[in-house]
Amino acid sequence: MTLAEVYSSAVQFRSDLEPAEWARRHVRLYRSTDSQFYRPEYTPWLSEPMREMRDNRNREICFTGPVGLGKSTMMEALTANIIAEDPGPMLITGQTDDDIQDWAETGLWPTLKACDPLKSKLPTARGTWRKRELIMPRSPIHLTGANMSGLQSKSERWCLGDEAWLWKPGMIEEMRSRLHRRWNGRILLVGQAGFVQFGEDDEIVGDDFTLAHDQGEQREWSFACPQCGELQPYLIEQLSMPEEGAVAERALAAVYECRECATPFADSAESRRAFVNSSRFVKTRDAILPGHISFHMNALALWRSPWADTALGHLQSQAAFAQGRSLPLQQFSQKQLAEPWDDSQTIERPDLDLEGERKDFAGGEQIEGEAFRFMTVDVGRDHYWVGVRIWRADASSVAIHYSKVSTEDTVERLREKLQVKPNHTYIDSGYDAGRVYDICARFGWVAIKGDGVSSYRIKTKRGTVEKLISRPTRVQAPCGTGVHLVHFAVNPLKDILARLRSGEGVKWQAVTDIGEDWSAQLDSEEKEEFLNPTTNQASTRYVKKKKHNHSWDVEVYQVAAALIWRVFAE
Repeated sequence: MTLAEVYSSAVQFRSDLEPAEWARRHVRLYRSTDSQFYRPEYTPWLSEPMREMRDNRNREICFTGPVGLGKSTMMEALTANIIAEDPGPMLITGQTDDDIQDWAETGLWPTLKACDPLKSKLPTARGTWRKRELIMPRSPIHLTGANMSGLQSKSERWCLGDEAWLWKPGMIEEMRSRLHRRWNGRILLVGQAGFVQFGEDDEIVGDDFTLAHDQGEQREWSFACPQCGELQPYLIEQLSMPEEGAVAERALAAVYECRECATPFADSAESRRAFVNSSRFVKTRDAILPGHISFHMNALALWRSPWADTALGHLQSQAAFAQGRSLPLQQFSQKQLAEPWDDSQTIERPDLDLEGERKDFAGGEQIEGEAFRFMTVDVGRDHYWVGVRIWRADASSVAIHYSKVSTEDTVERLREKLQVKPNHTYIDSGYDAGRVYDICARFGWVAIKGDGVSSYRIKTKRGTVEKLISRPTRVQAPCGTGVHLVHFAVNPLKDILARLRSGEGVKWQAVTDIGEDWSAQLDSEEKEEFLNPTTNQASTRYVKKKKHNHSWDVEVYQVAAALIWRVFAE
């Protein structure tokens, strides 16, 4: 090899290809189920964010999108392109150390090693490839979870953050500090949508990722109607479905109607691909902070995913919301529509829906369509507040009894009179748990306790799912007998009860003579916004507004019982 050839091989020639086209030629993928190589036509919405990420006029790029948009693929391809074309120290951050390490070992490291333009640059010395680091001149790569120890000290030019909506408050700002005010420093934040509230004059108040997205120039992934040419965003409201029929049947019959000409387009790969072929990002608002650009798209734009799937998720989450369960709609909004969830909405409280009298049920008489009846008990120091509610299969219900009694024996006689099964009787164990466990052992009741969690991760044959109710556990009472204890996520259940009380969903009734105590204690808590003094982030909580809230608690336990016995659709 001549000296000229040696010199030529050592000189870096930068390509004039855009990052997505460069990746088409050079990037091989190891985690993708669609292709072994990067194909921009499969995920065309990634090309523009990748291009803007390489533009030195920009400072921060946000991409809020649905599950399945290809964010891991984008980060792998973009990392390879940066190392080859514009190297510099790089920090890549995931939710946890384990998450980011697993991604590196199964995706990023193999992708970099298989990239031809990088083969002469990547180190081969022992110890340079580590679990969460690649040590190389000019462009070392550091991987970390979104934690304080990993986001301090190091000076970086490139910072990439995955699922930033899940990061703890302050971690995005810590990442920004790693740029050390470099003129050409750049940040990429990607993930599904987070949480939001609106302050005065519609000012955004939310998690750090939501705020970061709001500060950028807003660009929405939009398509041109094949019929009239109108450029428009993908909207869930434009999915047209029959009003009657089973949920699955309605979803399978869904068509997409143009917002302008109302032309219906069948749910076919050809229609969805035609939409995508005409799609591009459209600017909808200027940036609040110069150099910040924010991209948004939703699941309707994922052309390989049938619109029927999105329609089904929409219908199911709306049905759950009508029953008072907001979690499915929250997850659909965040994961599929990529819209931040507003959890600070107020609950209107109309007049109570009262029907029938206590005497109608004095002997255990049933109502038409009755599926379950539960007795729930709130425990005081020397007394008990007892409620009985009958539930139908459609989750509508009627409260038939509420009273204050002095002894557990009285509660048991009342249970027998109103013909509630022992294992359908739930008693709060948050106060004086030992006494409650002994009572459960004596009568065959079930102990129940609320926790300040958002959900429980339950392992099933279909995988891990999130539930508002824990699996029953066995605890030992002081008397030596084992009894069942069920935990529940108290705040989400209060959300369900608040919606039932608001009259937004199925009928939630009580007998006309249920008593003034029940009515007076029911509207005793309100959801209010507050500023967390530790994180300085806006949040919400239920605040007790009255001295006595026993009937509210009893009704929360009723919702828990209904969830345990699957009265609400899963």
